[in-house]
Amino acid sequence: MLAIIISYLNYKQGFKAIQVFSSDRQIDLGYLEIFDRIFINLNFSQLEYMEGNSPFHYIGPFLFFLCVIFVGSYPFLALKKTYFQFIYVRSNHKLKALLYMLQGFLSRITVFVIVYAISMLGWLFQNNLSAITSNTEILMKITFFSIAAIFISSALTILLLFFYIKWDEIIAIVGVLLALFTVFVINVSFPNSSIVFIGQDHYFSTGIVTGLTLVVLSFTAVYKTKYKIE
Repeated sequence: MLAIIISYLNYKQGFKAIQVFSSDRQIDLGYLEIFDRIFINLNFSQLEYMEGNSPFHYIGPFLFFLCVIFVGSYPFLALKKTYFQFIYVRSNHKLKALLYMLQGFLSRITVFVIVYAISMLGWLFQNNLSAITSNTEILMKITFFSIAAIFISSALTILLLFFYIKWDEIIAIVGVLLALFTVFVINVSFPNSSIVFIGQDHYFSTGIVTGLTLVVLSFTAVYKTKYKIE
């Protein structure tokens, strides 16, 4: 349900922006332009309808990733840190304990992202659902964006657990917010790459590789960290 709500809010934001732009310029813009505005096409210099690199563009994507990370992490965030000691003792192995705390996170993240993507297509093509199949560029972009988003969100969820185990929930939340902000800044700094926004790579290969790399690094960090009760 949350994924559908977020997709609607982001759709309305992008649709309204394109609608106002079209009305002011008295031109017709279609599905691809709305899609670019929602998922942020970084080619600001050549795409006039993006209306420059405004900080307000990133509110929707930031909200989306925050919700995905929340969905992935809420089970272990809901546990008091002192309960982790019981999990470690009961599991009798650090890896089993970590997998127990993370159990189901990947499936929750995957379902959220898929529901978001399908809902977004539904809002985008609500007046002509048959047009979905003919808009192959949009389908390709949203498919590979979803894969990249799943990996990146998974990595940041594991990173959140690392911060939580090593410090506390406040530092964990602030740390992940800074990590997500850093990913955004890196992608904007390299606009030809598609990490969390639309660059020249419609397959989001940079985003997928980045996500997989962050998953490995985050899990290594959380596995090697020592549990400590403050």
